[in-house]
Amino acid sequence: MRLSYVSITNYRALRECELKLSPFVCIVGENNAGKSTILLALSLFFSGTKLSSSEFYNPLKPIRIEVTFCDIKEEDMNRIPPEHRERIQNLLVDGKLKLVRKYNTDGNSELLCRKLLPKDSRFKLDTINEVLRGNRGSALIEAIKEHLSEYSDMFNGIQATQSAIKDKIDEIISAMDVSQLEEQDQSLPTGIPNSIKSLFPEPILIPAVKDVTDDIKTKESATFGKLISILLKNVENAVEVQHIIESFGELHTLLNITKSENGDRVDNRLKQIQQIESIISGYLQESFPRVNLELRIPPPELKQVFSNAEILIDDGVKDTVETKGDGLKRAVTFALLRSYADGKKEVASSKEESIESRVIDAPYLFLFEEPELYLHPTAQRILFKALEKISQDHQVIVTTHSPLFFSHEAIGTFVKIIKEYPEDDKPYGRP
Repeated sequence: MRLSYVSITNYRALRECELKLSPFVCIVGENNAGKSTILLALSLFFSGTKLSSSEFYNPLKPIRIEVTFCDIKEEDMNRIPPEHRERIQNLLVDGKLKLVRKYNTDGNSELLCRKLLPKDSRFKLDTINEVLRGNRGSALIEAIKEHLSEYSDMFNGIQATQSAIKDKIDEIISAMDVSQLEEQDQSLPTGIPNSIKSLFPEPILIPAVKDVTDDIKTKESATFGKLISILLKNVENAVEVQHIIESFGELHTLLNITKSENGDRVDNRLKQIQQIESIISGYLQESFPRVNLELRIPPPELKQVFSNAEILIDDGVKDTVETKGDGLKRAVTFALLRSYADGKKEVASSKEESIESRVIDAPYLFLFEEPELYLHPTAQRILFKALEKISQDHQVIVTTHSPLFFSHEAIGTFVKIIKEYPEDDKPYGRP
C-alpha cells in the first residue's frame, strides 16, 4: 500500500495544496516556498502532534490534511486487530482508503474518514445521535421513524438499540442512488482511530539542518534509533531472539488475565500482581462499590528496544551522534540508508519464509528534506541510487535543490512549489 494523494489546507504557508503521489516524489522550489511544510504535514497526519496557533495560515479556520491510501491488499489488512478488520474494510472504496487529520483552532486534532454519504442532512451522524439521545427501548424506534418518516417501515421488527438502528440506516444509505450521495468527512467508529494505525506506513522524517526554534520539526523528525531499527529488523529472525520473543509471551501470562481456547478467563498472574490489583480495587470500591478494576500490562516489543538504540561516534570525543555536527550527522544518515538499500534483498528473502500468515510488515514512508546537503556530487548520485532502490518497496518523498535528483527514469512525480504574494492576504505556496 502507499499514498496516492494528499490535500493540505491552512497549514503554515500552504493555504490550499493538492498533490498526486507516486512511489518516488521529488519536490522542488525556491527557499521558503513551502516544500518542507508538505513533508511536515504528512508526518503530522500520522502523529496528530498538537499545534500552536502560529501553525495556522488563518487562525480562525481548521487545518485539514487529507490523504488517500491505494493498493491496499489483504496482507495489509491482516495487520489490523481481527475484531476491527471488517469495520475498517467497510471504509474502503475500490481498494482505496480516504482519511482526514483535522486540526481544530485549539491545536488538537481528530482523525476522520471520507465516505459517500447522503446529501440529505437528516442522515448526518450528529443529527441521528441527537434524535436518539435520551430515548430507550420502543421510544428509540418511534423517534427514528418520525425523523425518517418515508423509511419508517424499514425499522419494523429490528432490535430497539442504537447499534441496530444505525446498522439499518447504513443499509438504507447503501441502497441509495449515487445522485443522492456526496463525499463528506465522518467520524471514525468507536475504537477504530487507534486500531487503524496498524494499517499505516511508518513515517520517517529526515529533516535538513534543524532550527532549534522549530519545535514542530524537532518533534516530528526521526531519531537515529528509528533508522537503526529498520536495519535491525532482520535480527528478529535469529533463533536466539525468537527465544526471547517467546519469553515475552510467557511474561504476558504472568502479568495479565488471559483467555482459554473456549473463551474462559484464566488468571495465572503473579501473586504480587493480584495483591496490588486487590488493594487498588478495595480503595476504589469504597467510593464506587459496583465498579471492578483490572490491571493490564502490555508486554515489551522488540521494536521499542531497537528504536532506543544509539550510535556512538568517536571523533576525538566519544558521544552519541546527536551531539555531533550537522555534516557528520548527515553522513551517518547517508550510511544508514545505503546499508538498508544494500541489505534489502536479504531482508526480503527472510520475510518470505514467514509469509504463511499472510501478514506483512507496515511499509515505511521516507520523508527526506534536501538529501544532498553536505554531500559531494558523487555521494549525491550514490544516495539517489539508494533511494531509488528503497522506493521499489517503500514510498520516498524528497525536497531538493540538486539537479542530480531530476531523474525522469526513477522519479514518478515532480512537484514545483511557487510562492504567491497576493495584495489582500498573506503569502502562500502553491504546487
